[in-house]
Order: sequence, then C-alpha cells, then structure tokens
Amino acid sequence: MARNPHKIETIQTEQVLLKKLQAASLALARALSPEEVMRIAGESIRDILLCDIVWILLADESGKHLETHGFSGPKNLLARDKRITLNEGDSILSAAFNGRDPLFLDNLSARNDPVLDNLVARFGASSLNLLPLSLPDGNIGLLVFGRTKRKTLSVEEKRIVLVFAHQIAISLERAQLHAREQQSVAEVARLNELKSRLLHGLSHELKTPLTSLKTSAAFLKDYDNLDARTRRRLIENVSRATERLINVADDIYPVADALTADMQIEREDVDCRQIVSEATDAVRVATDRKGQTIHSKIDDSPGSIKADGKRLKQVLLNLLTNAGNFSPEGSNIEVTVRNGKSEVTFGVSDQGIGISHKDQQSIFNGFYQAENETVRRSGGKGIGLLLAKTIVELHGGRIWVKSQPGKGSAFYFSIPVGG
Repeated sequence: MARNPHKIETIQTEQVLLKKLQAASLALARALSPEEVMRIAGESIRDILLCDIVWILLADESGKHLETHGFSGPKNLLARDKRITLNEGDSILSAAFNGRDPLFLDNLSARNDPVLDNLVARFGASSLNLLPLSLPDGNIGLLVFGRTKRKTLSVEEKRIVLVFAHQIAISLERAQLHAREQQSVAEVARLNELKSRLLHGLSHELKTPLTSLKTSAAFLKDYDNLDARTRRRLIENVSRATERLINVADDIYPVADALTADMQIEREDVDCRQIVSEATDAVRVATDRKGQTIHSKIDDSPGSIKADGKRLKQVLLNLLTNAGNFSPEGSNIEVTVRNGKSEVTFGVSDQGIGISHKDQQSIFNGFYQAENETVRRSGGKGIGLLLAKTIVELHGGRIWVKSQPGKGSAFYFSIPVGG
C-alpha cells in the first residue's frame, strides 16, 4: 500500500509540536511566580507556533477589565490598549473572554473592532487567535497571538495550543496561590517581629510611670502624717503617671489593631491633593503658633491611587507633626507629591534638628530612644513612625528617611498606583 506523503508530513509536524509542548509544559510546572508563568507562556507561543504577536491579558479583581501582563511584537508596548474594559462597544476581546470557546480569526478585514483594527494597523497582523484562559470557576484571562506574514494556524497547531492554554491557566492559578502563601508567611514573620519589639518597648515605657505610682501610693498610705505640700506633690506624681499611662495606651491602640489584623485597609480612588490639603490644615494651628510655613509641591497629574485615604492622611499627619515639633520657629516645611510609572511618592521635609545615621536605622521600630536630647525631651515614643510604616506596608508601599544632623530631615513614602 502506498504511503500518503502528506499524512506522513502531518504526523511528523505534530510530533515536533508535541515535543515542544512537552518541554514548555515542564517549564510551566516548575514556574513559581505568575510573572514566570507568563514569561514562559509568551516565549513558548512564539517558539512553538512561530508567532510575531503574543498578548497576555488577565482579569482584574472586579472582573470588569482585562489588564496587560505581557506583550511582545513589533513594538514593545500596547500603550493605548493596556487596559480593556469588558462589555464595552461589543469588543471582540470581551466576546472571547466571556465565552468558553477559542476564536481563530483568519480574516481580519471588515471586523470594525477598534482593538483589532489597532493591531492590524500598527503591527500588520494578518491573523489573530483569541483563547480564554479557563478554569472550572470561570475565565481568568485571555491569550491573544497572531502572525504578520506567515500562514494561519493548521489544525494540528490549533489542537496543540488549546491544550497549552489550559495548562497556562492551571499553572497561573497555582503560581498565584503560591505567591499569596509566600506573602502570608512573610507577613506573619513581620508581624511577629513587630509584636516582639512592641512588647519589649511597652515594658520599658510602662516601667517609669508604674514605679512612680507604686512609690507615691506607698507614701500616701501614711496620708494623715504627711504635710500638705508633700501630699500635693505625691498626688501630682500620681496624676502625671496616670496621664502618661493613658498616653501610652492611646499611642499603642492603632498599632495593636494592625498586629491583630483589626486594621482594615479600605481601598478607593484617592485624591492626592485633597489628602495633602486636609493633613496640612490639621497641623496649621501648631505650625502657625511657631511661625512655620508649609509649602506644597504636587505634580500636575499625580497618579490615581487605589488606597485608604483616611490611613494615608494619618501617615502624612504624623510626618507633618514631627516636622513641626523638631523644626525651629519661622522655618519652612515642604510637602511633595511625585507621580512615577508604578507608584506615587509623598514627601515631607523640614529644616529641623536632623537625625543621625545611627538613629535612622531604628526610628521606624517604635519606642526607640534617640541619642538627641531634644528628641528625648519631646516625649515622643516613635509610635507615630511605627504606625506610618505599618500603614504604608499594608498598602504594599515603602517608607524611608534622608537626613543629616543639623540640616533637617526628609521623610518619603510610596504607594503603588492602582493599589
């Protein structure tokens, strides 16, 4: 019986594709992060199917948008289409994501779809393939890939890529679960360390007022035999010690919320200008009393932040209060907001006493006793900076300080754009 050369060639081609798919599947199985999964997916699609365009989009938490998490093609970036609103204008992307079946578009003419028209016009796409990344609970993303000059996908290639898209979805879900688990472990370790520091600091902070109370109470037992002046002094000692204990409790309460997971970060669209305005207004009485002037420098278009506005205002308020307390009369305090590609950075700088390099390493720890005598006399326990650090890190941000003794300090904190 004569062999069919075309059938033999088809089988050989499919075997080559299966070998490449096996190698890609093993790589996906080893991937530990979502970023690594998407990198392997993109590279494998280009290698296995010889595609010029690979675009990976994932659904956001609301399920109302698809966001670009990987793109390769004649250009490095889909600037206009990085975020796609689903169910808007009957987009072919929305149809592909909301469905369960792949769309293989071998003819892109007369589609009247803005996103596809953009791909055709900017990248010269001649064919496109849209595969939902599906899990039993629903679709989590969309894989878009195509060619500019080569022929459309063969039947074998379509069969191969359907299997691979399913593996991408499974690997992505596993990597996301792993990332969340690692983040949880790191967060537990951070909170345990913070608890230890707080307990140590709290025992130190409570010792002085409790000792004063105990001593005064011992003397007051002999109340009838004490002269009026001694009685008054002992009662004043009791009052001061009690007030100090109340202040310690008030300072620790918000941090305790964070340590017990009671502090909730309620994300919403935050107006950076409004936060700065409200925080500066809140300290205006104290700064005016010292003749200090607050200047604000805010970028024309600070990024939209998905954050807890009330908590961020609390961070700014703590930094502004410190700036006013440790700066001389008649000095300037500056608040800045800078817009970056992935984060918005707030800053508060002053012309105060400055912070030594040694103290800079510990001021965010809470209950730190600075070497500077002015700081000691202020009665501050560093809880404000510890709380600020906790709030910023709960947002996934970072906080830091730049300072030289005698030349003022500048505190900065960055919050990721989009939350």
